Amino acid sequence: MSQRFHPFPYQKQGIRFIEKHTACALFLPCGAGKSAITLSAICNLRREGQARRVLITAPKCVIETSWVDEIDKWSHTAGLTKKVLTPPDIKKKDLGDAVLTLVSRDSLPSLVKALDGQMPYDMIVLDELSGFKNSLSKRWHAANTLCQAADRVVGLTGTPAPKGYVDLWAQIYLLDEGFRLGGCLEQFKYQWLYPTEFYNDRPTKWDMTPAKKERFDRDLEPIVMSIPRQKLQGLPPINIIDVAAALPSGAQKSYGKLKKNGFATINGSYIEACDREVLVGKLKQVASGQIYDDECGKRVVRKIHTAKKKALEGILEGTGGEHAIVFVWYNHEIDVVLDVCEKLGKKAVICMGEASIHAWNRGEIDVLICQPKSSAYGLNLQAGGHIAIWYTLPNFDSELYHQGNARIWRTGQKDPVTIYRIIAPGTIDEQELAVIEQRQDMQQALIESISEKNSTCDIAA
Repeated sequence: MSQRFHPFPYQKQGIRFIEKHTACALFLPCGAGKSAITLSAICNLRREGQARRVLITAPKCVIETSWVDEIDKWSHTAGLTKKVLTPPDIKKKDLGDAVLTLVSRDSLPSLVKALDGQMPYDMIVLDELSGFKNSLSKRWHAANTLCQAADRVVGLTGTPAPKGYVDLWAQIYLLDEGFRLGGCLEQFKYQWLYPTEFYNDRPTKWDMTPAKKERFDRDLEPIVMSIPRQKLQGLPPINIIDVAAALPSGAQKSYGKLKKNGFATINGSYIEACDREVLVGKLKQVASGQIYDDECGKRVVRKIHTAKKKALEGILEGTGGEHAIVFVWYNHEIDVVLDVCEKLGKKAVICMGEASIHAWNRGEIDVLICQPKSSAYGLNLQAGGHIAIWYTLPNFDSELYHQGNARIWRTGQKDPVTIYRIIAPGTIDEQELAVIEQRQDMQQALIESISEKNSTCDIAA
């Protein structure tokens, strides 16, 4: 049965912001109710004849679960007709004439081809806008084609700059066609940024001077609404706990040799990293407790230690009957989690789509095993539990980390949230955690600065 939507003050502000701007973005924290805000604005605009047909795009799993559920959840949106398009090859006969067309972002190139130059949508909603930060991707070019032809464009994200300001150019271009940040990425870098790190004499990281940051925030303020998480209503308290999983002495020595030399013999197997990226992966695996190896042309898993496995077992035992999400990075970690859950008598299920998500939210699953790349974005998992455990951090990716936490730390969560991070001391885990937190600090500063400027505007009246 549908419910009546009672928006918080910041959600009312977001609805008005979308209504007043033909192109805008909501940089609101994950779990702030961006989809409900957007759907409410669409309903209001439809009454004024300004949003007859709307195209909403997001990751496939988010389209099939979160957006469909959100539309049906609220009484003022439940009557909107919808068409879900997620196949990789969309045909013209698939399009239909629903008010809301929901399409997976990887199907956008196929959709543009099926439209064949026609534009039936007068409003485009780009959910998880940060997924369009690569202007060389097919999905970005397809989105750009649609946005330029639409009367209204809305971008939604809680993590606008996961790796720094350089991520923002492509996203903002979809809104204003380069008016604020320049017509191409190289122009944006030249005018706004300076390189901070190099690899083989090529810049790999960029930053912005304080003076330019102030001007940058001022330039974005007319089309971007943001609010820091600490000012949101409806969010429960959160407690983050780091659990140390010390490597055995032998594993720690092997880790040190691998880090120093790029190769090492670990439990009788010769492990070598051919470059820096591979070395990072090997070090993460050693810290995790298992490592991929090659045996006669086949990939096998070598066990090294059980430090993290024991730490996970201790955490799950300590949660009693509470349900928990466990985030893993490597496939071989899934078997470890399943082994622990079998020993403890807990029902564990791998998150693989709509069926497992709904079963989790109904309370039928004790432990939901999630891969951040497929489960971190947009899913509403707050009904199934309030505990998340990071078995391994997501490879220095601040966006995946914070998006993952927001699956349960979001509006609608009724219990205090606890996030456990299993960290192997003296390993790459500690460096990764520092990078993730540093990137979040930069992103938070951006959101807070724009938020302060928003508060001076007459949009909260």
